[in-house]
Amino acid sequence: VKGFLYNAFNGMENSYGPTAIHKKSLATAKSLYAKTLIEVNQLSNMIPKISEALNEAGAPYIQKQ
Repeated sequence: VKGFLYNAFNGMENSYGPTAIHKKSLATAKSLYAKTLIEVNQLSNMIPKISEALNEAGAPYIQKQ
């Protein structure tokens, strides 16, 4: 995503304005971000279930740092 955003941002810093490639890079970055956000949310939703399963199994508590 970083490379696509970098390329899209470059379209704002030149006298040509955003070209088709800059616009496509921004669209690609947005698409990748949306997919990544879905995956992060799915993993985040799994955490309570994993925590519960660990508690039920008697796993020791691990303190956050």
